[in-house]
Amino acid sequence: MNYNDIKSRIDRTFVAINAKIDNDIEKHTHYHFYEKNGEQRVTVTYGTEVEKELILPIMSIIHLLATLKDHIKNSLKEKGYDPLIVERAIDDSIHLQILIDIDNQDKHGTNLRKSRSNKSPIITDIHQGFYLGSKVYDIEGKVINKNGPPTIAIKALIKDSNGSILFYLDEMIEICYSKWIEIIKKYQLATI
Repeated sequence: MNYNDIKSRIDRTFVAINAKIDNDIEKHTHYHFYEKNGEQRVTVTYGTEVEKELILPIMSIIHLLATLKDHIKNSLKEKGYDPLIVERAIDDSIHLQILIDIDNQDKHGTNLRKSRSNKSPIITDIHQGFYLGSKVYDIEGKVINKNGPPTIAIKALIKDSNGSILFYLDEMIEICYSKWIEIIKKYQLATI
């Protein structure tokens, strides 16, 4: 496997993003049977809110997206383009800044020496649940179906150090992915 292959990295990132959504609803359905007032009852819940089960897929996606930064820079340099194109894209996007900060916090711990966003972002309100009509994307990040099948999906919020909501995890992933794809296509770094 060529670990520097941009197409391969995009493919792996796309697979990881899709893995946070599961169409096998029954696998994530929990039934709790009980008796109340002489009647047999059932409560049905979906997914989990156990953070330790949900943080790994989230951090995998964030790490895969964040590491595209250096691979895109290397590919730009190999093709004779200015690798600082990537740094400027990050400077122009709060979503990419937050992505890079979260990945760096995961690698180095909080209180980063150099924060891109100066927001000290945190992932909160992590949960998995049942959603009707989830969006379906193609590998370029374009929505191909706004009302896809019901799914079990992992959701979360991205907040700053003051607890203010910056955006939903899905928004950050979608925008960061599309910004990398835009650079890859514009400079013909890979056929997507």
